[in-house]
Amino acid sequence: MKQPTNTKSHFSLKHWWVIIFCGITLLLYNGCVSDAPNILVNMFATSRGWEYGTVLGYATIAGFAAIIGQFFFGWVCSKKGAKFTYIVCLSGAGISFAAWSFVQTKVLYILLLTCVTIFASSFAYIAGGALVANWFPKKKGLAMGYTTMGNNLSSAIFCPILSWMIGFMGMSGGMTVVGVILIVMAVLC
Repeated sequence: MKQPTNTKSHFSLKHWWVIIFCGITLLLYNGCVSDAPNILVNMFATSRGWEYGTVLGYATIAGFAAIIGQFFFGWVCSKKGAKFTYIVCLSGAGISFAAWSFVQTKVLYILLLTCVTIFASSFAYIAGGALVANWFPKKKGLAMGYTTMGNNLSSAIFCPILSWMIGFMGMSGGMTVVGVILIVMAVLC
């Protein structure tokens, strides 16, 4: 017996814009939180004279803080909406990521890495999930399937592009460009 399926997208141009926007923000989240540290931890440890393993371990602190931060931004999203949450979190992540490149102390490193992780995970999963749920009430799964391609694309392109930018502009310059891109995404939102 044939099961009825509803897997045809037939999305409008506005719907595709939401999917692409959410996909790009997932790419940026994954790049800033998961992929960038693959190259940045070594750069920070080397340039600041810090122990690599210690610097790498700071991501654990940031990850646990992000859990609490997501509860907070989940509450903000329920009160103010997905768009507001997106704008606040994209802006916060952009400012934090750019400022992160200039830190000279471990305390500021932990603080800004934590801010990047909280803001990025909140715009990607709290605001992004709410936006998809609002725009695609009957095809959330299909739309989310398209948007999550941003995570995979990030793994393929974020580190090479960031490495090139850092090689061309230095660590602070390359990271600041990523911060500006996040702020531009907040404006586009």
